[in-house]
Amino acid sequence: MLGVVGIKAYPVVVNGTDNDRVYPDWPSTYYFNHCIAAIEVDETVETPAVVEDEDLGRILFFDPTSSLTPVGELPFDEQGGLTVIGKRGLDRLVRLPQAPPEMNTTRRVEAELYPNGAILGVVNDTYYGKQADEERLLRLRNDEKEYQAICERWVGDGNASAVVKLHQVSDNAESDRSFKVDFEFAIPRYAKNMRNQLLIFKPAILSRQDESPYMKRSRKLPLRISPEKEEETSTIYIPLGFKVDDMKESIEIETDFARYSATLKQVDDKLLFEWSLVFDDEILPAESYEDIQDFYRAVIETDQTPVVLARVNS
Repeated sequence: MLGVVGIKAYPVVVNGTDNDRVYPDWPSTYYFNHCIAAIEVDETVETPAVVEDEDLGRILFFDPTSSLTPVGELPFDEQGGLTVIGKRGLDRLVRLPQAPPEMNTTRRVEAELYPNGAILGVVNDTYYGKQADEERLLRLRNDEKEYQAICERWVGDGNASAVVKLHQVSDNAESDRSFKVDFEFAIPRYAKNMRNQLLIFKPAILSRQDESPYMKRSRKLPLRISPEKEEETSTIYIPLGFKVDDMKESIEIETDFARYSATLKQVDDKLLFEWSLVFDDEILPAESYEDIQDFYRAVIETDQTPVVLARVNS
């Protein structure tokens, strides 16, 4: 079909469910279960799904069967896999591009804390890549009321009586391929009020880690770590009549497969909390399972570290 309009393209057979399944020394047809397209493009096309190949030139890989993944990206399960491209004379496997961790999720939170412990805020979420596809699917399967209820459950996890009001949900698949969600939230009893003299709260309002996804005691098989990056910037306004009494200012945790950093600082009458969590594309041996458990424990400990505000005696 592309050839009819003068666009040169080739069929590509892939494994669409397990991109580690194809073995270079034995690329049997048994391991391929899906077909996508490789489209010749020029240097003006810059997307994560483009590769430069010595025989093919500049190629854009595209899966026309995916209703969630926009042109310019590949479904996550196909990324990095070995493929056979249907071009005469090409007698080797070609590896599909792998989106870097920088195809990330970003979140901006602006909130105001009150002397009674309540907190009100606005959240701007921007999803890319795999996270954007997952959010598109979630929105597709739910109407506005159901989607708002999902957001309320997420914000309310660990935050009793949370209330959420959606402002805007926008799918920008045809522009920057992002998926954006903006909403307001209110949590009546977010900070613990100690005799009206202290306010104790956790600055990681929404994305606080409280349980590791790696709970098994041991593992016998290798573990695939997916490339992923999350960032959050939270601005929390300090209530009038209070000052910072105790807080942990910064921490960095780095391993061979992941990195976490968090900073907390006071700027005038507000706290600025920024964190970043990055996972590389790695296959960890079973004996390294304890390393990722230790990493998550350290991240959780940081996320659970509270800030203490004290009332200023006038």
